[in-house]
Amino acid sequence: MIFQRSIYRLIGLEKTFLSLLLLSVPFLLQAHEGHEDTAPTPSAATNSIQRATAQSESFEIVVVPQHEKLVIYLDRFTDNVPVSGATLELESDGWQGKAKEIHTGTYTVAAPFLAKPGQYSLLITLTQEDQSDLLETTLDTNTAKHSSVVTKNNTPVLIILSTSAAMLLLLFFVLRRRRLVTRR
Repeated sequence: MIFQRSIYRLIGLEKTFLSLLLLSVPFLLQAHEGHEDTAPTPSAATNSIQRATAQSESFEIVVVPQHEKLVIYLDRFTDNVPVSGATLELESDGWQGKAKEIHTGTYTVAAPFLAKPGQYSLLITLTQEDQSDLLETTLDTNTAKHSSVVTKNNTPVLIILSTSAAMLLLLFFVLRRRRLVTRR
């Protein structure tokens, strides 16, 4: 008889716990980062990497400042294949430099003018085998207009923790009530 009562009590607890778990599922399945139905809001670190780009019918170039040098990525515009063996000559406000190839399609040149922030117009003369191009772009090295601190959205974690706490609290009250009923 006592054994039978404890079995029924366990079955009742199991059903209660299962009900609480099923009630919490919608909260756990809420949309999270990358799965929202609304339009994305721009993050605080939008376009935090400073770069300049230029393209022609044959070539595409990306210029990235790194300390007091420029790293230049060069590829063919039609198929994005990195271009090797090209000659790159750069000019900007009285400064001139010739880039050296450090990897396939990646070139670098010392640029002491990058020590101070500003907007720099770059004129790039590109020669590769029998092709040549003149590309122009503007590099903006002013401090980032946006903060680079991105706040992480902790909403899913908070929902899970609050749902778990509510389930435990409800389970506590159900067990306490059952204990009081069985004592009578």
